[in-house]
Parts: sequence; C-alpha cells; structure tokens
Amino acid sequence: GGSRVGDTAQGGGPDGVGANGLGSPCLPGGRAADCVKVKHVRQQSAVVCGWKPGVGGRSGQIGSLLLVVYGEGGLSFIGHVGTGFSTATLGLLEQLLAPLSRSTSPFAEPVEAGNWVEPVLVVEVEFTAWTREGRLRHPSYKGIRTDLDPAMVTRE
Repeated sequence: GGSRVGDTAQGGGPDGVGANGLGSPCLPGGRAADCVKVKHVRQQSAVVCGWKPGVGGRSGQIGSLLLVVYGEGGLSFIGHVGTGFSTATLGLLEQLLAPLSRSTSPFAEPVEAGNWVEPVLVVEVEFTAWTREGRLRHPSYKGIRTDLDPAMVTRE
C-alpha cells in the first residue's frame, strides 16, 4: 500500500512519483483510478532574449519567450516558455520588451528564429527536467524577477 517511489526520482530517471490511497497499488506502466502522479518541479531564473508570435487565440500577441542563461561562453540558449501567462501578463511583457527590440540575434551562431530583444529582462520558470541538449522540459512561466542582475543568471 502507500506510495511507490523510484530511487532515481530526483535524478535522471522518472519525472515524478506515483501516489495513491492505501487500498490500491500504483504500478509502473499502468495506473489505478486513484493513483496520482506528482511531478518534481524545479525552478530556474532565465533572461529573455526574444519571443515568438502566438497563433490561434494568441495571434498578435507573444506566443512564447526565448530564454537564456549566462555560462562560460556567454549566452546559453535553454529553450522557450509558452505557458503560464495571463492576458494581463502578456500585455505587461509586450510593454517591457518593445523598447528592448533589436534586429539581430544576441547569439554568434543561429539558435532559432525569433523577435530578438536585448537580454536584460529576467523571469522565473518552473520546469520538470533538463534535456540532453540543455533545454528546459515542460517550462511554465511564473513571473518577472526584478531583483536579479541578468549577467548573474546561470543554470541552477
């Protein structure tokens, strides 16, 4: 009974743990009706280096933010976040990013297409894991960080 926890749940293994009531098992590969998966959530501060336009219901707005951290070689692309925004947050981000617009990518090598901005706005995201390529897996926007110097934002 109880819950089943993999011994590598925090490491490179599963992205969460299964938990259930005392009366039924939570087995790998299949879930009982009352078995709930609880994902490990990590936090990372990141610097916005650009954005991609939204589609569908978010057409004409920001679809996702392109994110970087600083590393040994300068800016390191860690992916993009497109969830966790309210309508008010999207409006605020558009106001903050508009004066930071730039015509060229902040990267020496091409990363992916985007509407580039000066890398000075710091945001906080939650995510489940790092991919092999050093990208955020399942990131979700959590807010703006005004207390951090962008040049001090590194992979946590």
